[in-house]
Amino acid sequence: MKGTASFFAHGLALAAAALAVAVAAPRVSVDAQQASAEAAAIKALEWRNLGPANVGGRVSVIVGVAGDPRVYYVSGANGGVFKTANGGTTHEPIFDDRAVQSIGDIAVAPSDPNVLYVGTGEGNPRNNASLGDGVYRSTDGGAHWTNTGLTDTEKIARIRVHPKDPDTAWVCALRPRRHLEQSPDPLRRHVHLPPQAVAPRQRRQADGRVPLARRR
Repeated sequence: MKGTASFFAHGLALAAAALAVAVAAPRVSVDAQQASAEAAAIKALEWRNLGPANVGGRVSVIVGVAGDPRVYYVSGANGGVFKTANGGTTHEPIFDDRAVQSIGDIAVAPSDPNVLYVGTGEGNPRNNASLGDGVYRSTDGGAHWTNTGLTDTEKIARIRVHPKDPDTAWVCALRPRRHLEQSPDPLRRHVHLPPQAVAPRQRRQADGRVPLARRR
């Protein structure tokens, strides 16, 4: 009797061990399949060039939207304009269909974050800075753009939008002559502001006696 009990106990132990192996096996198989799928996905990735690092691989402007830390715009010296709506997790190119990709400044209207101004032509006076073709304006957060003029200014160093009127902006052009332009109607015309019509600090920047970059 004792031998029979021992035989049954041994049989139960073997059955339990077999059941444990059978339960664990599918999990091991699933983990192996997941690892294989991940390895295959990584292997399929290809390297891509993010340069050129010397000529255009530098960020010229980063501007955010007041009240919404998830949305901001980034531009490169020769890299167009990118928008992120998720705090920088992903960036979407929103200026690639334009003829120029050199960006000097981006401005968001304080009274309407959907109104954007982009000044083309890097504003830094470098020996290898690219030229632009004026100011672009968007009223839908960068989905569509309209060239509003100043196509012969070559470089836009600064743009400031009226705090309450998104249709009025001030544009500082670096070349061929340093000057300020005011746009009372961004879709029709720009008015040249002579030095005497500009505030003293702005006037010094406009006629070139101090650098256009903001002093810190």
